[in-house]
Amino acid sequence: MQVDAPSESDEFTIYEVEADGSYKQVYKKTSDALRHEKKDDKETGIREEQLIVTTLKQVTGDLNIRPAPRIYLDPLREVIPLDEIFSTVGLHPWLPEQAMVP
Repeated sequence: MQVDAPSESDEFTIYEVEADGSYKQVYKKTSDALRHEKKDDKETGIREEQLIVTTLKQVTGDLNIRPAPRIYLDPLREVIPLDEIFSTVGLHPWLPEQAMVP
């Protein structure tokens, strides 16, 4: 991807690089939309990071780009009963009769 953002302008364009090295325009944001956003930003006090995130969400929504899958798992519970683990994996533990507690 290449982003073309002239320093004097509020417009920007995102290009995708094709296999043959040519550029294909995939998104363009006009200065009218940015001016409206900047006006709202001054009123609400939105910081630059929030503007970047908002713009990325809008672009990915406009281009129908799905969010990336999470790179982490949910944290484990503090206690996981051994019986639950055995039933989940389909194991049935065998214990000698001497080890059985009455």
